[in-house]
Amino acid sequence: MSNSQYFGQETFFNEKINAYAGISGDLTGNVIGNLTGDITGNVIGNLTGDITGDILGNVTGNITSSGISTFQDIRIIGKYFDGSNTFGSSGQILSSDGTKTAWINASAANVGSATSIGINLDSTNASRYLTFVDATSGNNLVKVDADLTYNPSTNALTAGSFVKSGGTSSQFLKADGSVDSTTYSTQTFPSGTLMLFQQTAAPTGWTKQTTHNDKTLRVVSGAAGSGGSTAFTSVFASRTPSGSVSVSGSNSGGSIANTTVTGSVSGSNSGGGVSNTTLSTAEMPSHSHGTTTGTFLIDNGGGGSQGFAGGGTQVLVTPSTAATGGSGAHGHGFTNPSWSGSVSMNAHSHTFTNPSWSGSASFSGASMDFAVQYVDLIIASRN
Repeated sequence: MSNSQYFGQETFFNEKINAYAGISGDLTGNVIGNLTGDITGNVIGNLTGDITGDILGNVTGNITSSGISTFQDIRIIGKYFDGSNTFGSSGQILSSDGTKTAWINASAANVGSATSIGINLDSTNASRYLTFVDATSGNNLVKVDADLTYNPSTNALTAGSFVKSGGTSSQFLKADGSVDSTTYSTQTFPSGTLMLFQQTAAPTGWTKQTTHNDKTLRVVSGAAGSGGSTAFTSVFASRTPSGSVSVSGSNSGGSIANTTVTGSVSGSNSGGGVSNTTLSTAEMPSHSHGTTTGTFLIDNGGGGSQGFAGGGTQVLVTPSTAATGGSGAHGHGFTNPSWSGSVSMNAHSHTFTNPSWSGSASFSGASMDFAVQYVDLIIASRN
């Protein structure tokens, strides 16, 4: 049949309808093939094939498509029920659970792209993971890194490393965000280095050594080692010194024996003499020398005999020398006589008897506190 138009209710039994300008009324039965045109009324039965055109009226029953149905435009003016036959509440959106559509809350939606997201204040003392994307624009997946975290309570940002744009490997990032170009030593302690720490556990990168315990320190100029037998706190403790001292012996007296010294002395004297001495005037006793007594005729101007004109007088004169000598001291030289000889003496010794003595004594002292204050240290080795 072709170019036919039907009005009213028509019943078909497995007949093929190729082309219709329109169907008005109820269609009961199975339609296999393509329907082109308008269907006005009720369609009761199965439609197998493509429907091109408008369907006006009520569709009672389920429309099940075994394939993909393609609509150019679709408008739903009533309720939309999801795959669980549930109509969503206000604010919910449709989503796919992988099997069917389902109404879900907007906060649970996994949206591929969005212009904004919800923000909530968080002060929990726990690690929160910082998000990042692959590009500066477009739709990107939001990602996290387990090594990049932030703690809202302590404000601690943790990352494997920090790199400032424009910095170099020898620079440091300061707290104010600027770059420190100062050169610092990067020398670390070699593995096996031993150091003292005033703490119970070794710091990170070090291992606590337990070979030595309760010992003091000694500075040496040679090889380093250890020694001693008594613990530090055992030596320096509160104690009271006490004890006794005993000696033994007897005192029986003693003496030094007499010793006679014998020997001889011999020699000879060859004599000596006193030398002659000439006395000087000063050394002589004071003395004078007299002359022979005589008379002298003195002319007194009167004339007379003896050939003197005018006479004269005869006078007896006894002249003498003036005194001389100082009675000074004087000495006589002496030649010491020579002498020679020898002395001999026999060797001798003295004997002594040592006395013996015995006795005892005891002592006790006041309590003395040697418990000095100390600080415990540990020895740790660099890993």
